[in-house]
Amino acid sequence: MDQLLEMRVIGGMLINSEFITSANLKPDDFQFESMREVLSAMLEMQSQSKTVDLITVAQHLEKNTGENYLDLLQDAYQSAEVGVRNTKALAGTVKDRARERKAKEIGFQLAEDMDVDSAIKSLMDLGAESRRYSYTLSEATNNFYEEVSSEYKGITSGLVGMDRLLGGFKNGDFYVFGARPAMGKTALMLNLSLATGESTGVISAEQGSTQIAGRNMAIMSHVNAWALRNNRLDDHDWSKVTNSTGRLNDMPYYIYDKAAPSIMDVVRQTRSWKHKYKIKILFVDYIQRLKSSDRSRKKHEQVEEICQGLKELARDLNIPVVALAQVNREVEKRSNKRPGMGDLKDSGAIEQEADVIGMLYRDEVYNPDTPDQGIAEINFEKNRHGPIGMVKTAWIPESMRFEDLSTRGET
Repeated sequence: MDQLLEMRVIGGMLINSEFITSANLKPDDFQFESMREVLSAMLEMQSQSKTVDLITVAQHLEKNTGENYLDLLQDAYQSAEVGVRNTKALAGTVKDRARERKAKEIGFQLAEDMDVDSAIKSLMDLGAESRRYSYTLSEATNNFYEEVSSEYKGITSGLVGMDRLLGGFKNGDFYVFGARPAMGKTALMLNLSLATGESTGVISAEQGSTQIAGRNMAIMSHVNAWALRNNRLDDHDWSKVTNSTGRLNDMPYYIYDKAAPSIMDVVRQTRSWKHKYKIKILFVDYIQRLKSSDRSRKKHEQVEEICQGLKELARDLNIPVVALAQVNREVEKRSNKRPGMGDLKDSGAIEQEADVIGMLYRDEVYNPDTPDQGIAEINFEKNRHGPIGMVKTAWIPESMRFEDLSTRGET
């Protein structure tokens, strides 16, 4: 059965050589050696701009291998004539079967003597193979046109000013929000995560899932977070919590709270969520709490590996990845304590990999008499695909909410 399947794919390529590229197959995706030889020959001929058809491929193979493939190629051609339009679908089945064989092989190796981390990496690499990376300019242009002309404008942040500047969180992009402690960066992340309206994953490297749930409950209910945590709410506020709990329970919202996970843990968990729950966006709290694969390396090299891993995850899974980052304490020594992206810890790697960088600042943290009480600034200093600028929001500390200034305090 598998041999006939592979022959039909090869036959479809002989009938229409465009399938050689669009099928996105490699020779070792085929189980049978003869099919591997044929695809290798077709790929080589295509790279040399030679005509690829039944006769030319047979001649090429005979010249290079000394074997007569004509009968095999004729059988493949005839097997594909009826269903040539299904060649791309059949090629997908060949790819799936190849991945199944490779997964079993990794399992056998693991059962014998393969290192566990190596096995995990091999399986994750195998999962990444299902994504297509090669496109014609025409295909890429059409995809771009469909994206900009569709109703999809990115996943909402829940903040009008931020959505207006960024156009929402876009698939494949890596976002970083930096701040000093006490500015509310985790609260900002949770506000953003609750506003998406999509299946959402949260990597919480610093707080447990119960703490995250409690903070989310305060944000959703518009109640005092301290009073909620210490069971000091009045009946009116408890009724608000009860109503919000039902909405929270209905959300496709997933939390991974391993303390200081490795970037490998994050990648593995996110791929699992993508497969099981089709998550559409990932939030990470925070970059410097994640561990690299080699902790003997210099810190900036570890952060570089982590940022590269998060960026690759965004692209491979085609989802936005939104991560928090710490800011150096040196900013405390300046008269103007508003942080810039150069103040991010190990900023070089973050600046290089991030598509968007926003710096969170609240003047009241340093200046109790400031006229900007209850106002947070998010200064976007990098936006790879659009303008930079500052977004001001309302900050309600009791419930840890970030809101549009125009709706401040509404419940």
